[in-house]
Amino acid sequence: MLFFAVFPVFGQRVEINYSKEKPASFGIKSRKALDYLAEGQMQMQYKDFYKAIDFFQKALEIEPNFDHAHLNIGVAYFNLNKFEECAEHLEAVENSPFKKKVEFSTMDFYLAESYFNTNRFAEALPVFERFIASNAGSAFHKENAKRDFPKAQFAAEAMKNPVSFKPINLGTEINSQGHEYFPFLSADDKTLIFTSRRPENMGEYNKFMGDYLEDLYISEYKDGKWTAAKNLGAPVNSEASEGTASITQDGRMIFFAAELKDSYGGYDIYYATKTATGWSKPINLGEPINSRYWESQPYLSHDGKHLYFSSLRTGGFGKRDIWVSHFVDGKWQMPENLGNTINTPGDEQCPFIHADGQSLYFSSDYHPGFGNQDLFLSYYNEDKKAWETPKNLGFPLNTTANEGNIFVNTKGNKGYINSTREGGYGMSDLYEFVLDEKIRPKIATFLRGITRDSASKVAVQAKVYLIDVETRDTLREMFTGKADGKFLMSVPLEREYAVFAEAPGYIFASKNFYLKNLEEDIYFDVVIDMEKFKPTVAVATPANPNSEPEKPVTVILQNVFFESGKYDLMPTSFVELDVLFGYMEKNPKMKIEVQGHTDNVGGAEENLALSQNRANAVRDYLLGRGIEEERIISVGYGESQPIETNDTPQGRAKNRRTAFVILAY
Repeated sequence: MLFFAVFPVFGQRVEINYSKEKPASFGIKSRKALDYLAEGQMQMQYKDFYKAIDFFQKALEIEPNFDHAHLNIGVAYFNLNKFEECAEHLEAVENSPFKKKVEFSTMDFYLAESYFNTNRFAEALPVFERFIASNAGSAFHKENAKRDFPKAQFAAEAMKNPVSFKPINLGTEINSQGHEYFPFLSADDKTLIFTSRRPENMGEYNKFMGDYLEDLYISEYKDGKWTAAKNLGAPVNSEASEGTASITQDGRMIFFAAELKDSYGGYDIYYATKTATGWSKPINLGEPINSRYWESQPYLSHDGKHLYFSSLRTGGFGKRDIWVSHFVDGKWQMPENLGNTINTPGDEQCPFIHADGQSLYFSSDYHPGFGNQDLFLSYYNEDKKAWETPKNLGFPLNTTANEGNIFVNTKGNKGYINSTREGGYGMSDLYEFVLDEKIRPKIATFLRGITRDSASKVAVQAKVYLIDVETRDTLREMFTGKADGKFLMSVPLEREYAVFAEAPGYIFASKNFYLKNLEEDIYFDVVIDMEKFKPTVAVATPANPNSEPEKPVTVILQNVFFESGKYDLMPTSFVELDVLFGYMEKNPKMKIEVQGHTDNVGGAEENLALSQNRANAVRDYLLGRGIEEERIISVGYGESQPIETNDTPQGRAKNRRTAFVILAY
């Protein structure tokens, strides 16, 4: 009978007439063992690798040193991704006298790949070199060897300096018997949204995929543990697949990928808005974000101005590339490819931009790594306006398996991934771990607070925005909660910020945050009290004929600065003065008194003169912007109106202030 020896998929075919061959030609004595080899190779042609292994095992039971059986069973195990078993059998024929025969010509390829896929990178290197030098095998063998050889070189060196990685399973409240992946956390680590494939999903079991369709789930961190995850529900989830969610910092919008009826081409990117009764119906972002190609894995930058995603669209550098669209003048602009520093001829996916706005994590199967999809980090170089060469996150965080995605919390000290490692609860579970300092993003923190009426202490819904006082760029902008006035935003460190709150019928309120040279674990919980506009002249009414004037509203300018003993405005003052100018423009009848105040250090006359000059400087700035002279007066009060004790440094700092009083509006 004639049989063909067929090595793995894309392998070579070697025609051997076993009926005419003698066992001695194969280094054995048993005709039965040779027949089992022939039967096994026939099953290899049908790609029934398990049945083939049974025949090869029978041959080895008769002839334990049967090199051809060891070779073939190793190749069968390779096709089943059982690389340890493959290596074990191929090692048995490493010094075989038959190794140079044609059917052994690709053995080094399978042995090298088996070492590579079991993290034996140093052992793989000489075997890869030997195979590449032999010029044996098909184009498939050669291409894969040339691809994985440099990865093995990188991995062998990287394993000498492993990163710290001790993943902790998030538990059964989060993980199920199905798949959980793509975690997303709020800035304060209190809310977790993730994608899951589990029986209780709204979509049915997909026989073609062999799994349930994707749904989004949410959990809250309370009393030191995660609450039982809940399906996000309709209309965000549906009978179709929805996954990879990213939520704006104010929690008002969610961006996610889905395959709905109105998609342009399979998976598209959608958004929904939070309403009083839940989420709105998902809306396709449309062109130019979506195309007739696959678009998925959206991640919104923390300032809400940049949407990163992965796409198969044309114009890239490989298969799936990472793209970004910028939100300008109320519209998403034409997506830009992140360039060939990030993107390669392979697949780049799962972009995650940290709260610092400069650290990009993503997965790639092409950049030097440990195997299939690895996780990488690239920092944005502000001077060069370009992304730096990505670095692999290292072993054992990355392995020869697929590491698909990572989320890093605002503080930058914890990472969240999905993994199929042993000890989990299902197909793929979510884990958290302390992020090694070598692969952390730039440090960031978060600002959490409420806006409320200064008198009644009742919550006020306000527009809150964060401005970098040095660049004068608005970095964050959101509305506080209508019912509770709460807000939450991430804040990159090593900058100085002005935070403003605006609401109808109220005077703007501000805070200053100097976040340079601070400890990593500093977070900010603030209360922003807002003053209502009040009349400064009493109006007599029949009900109140003896009405007294209310005390004028005084607003301390928290972000107006002068050098010690001087009255020239520092450039960091311009942000708040521009806000004041905007208020006066919106209220053309508004008149103010700009006040200068000092502490009691130094002479009273010198302090009075200094305070007057500082008040004059603020008035001159506003006049220079175009406010009419009759609308502003400036008065220096020196040290005569302290609001705190002058006996402490903190008290004196509060007494040194610039403020304004509304005289009319």
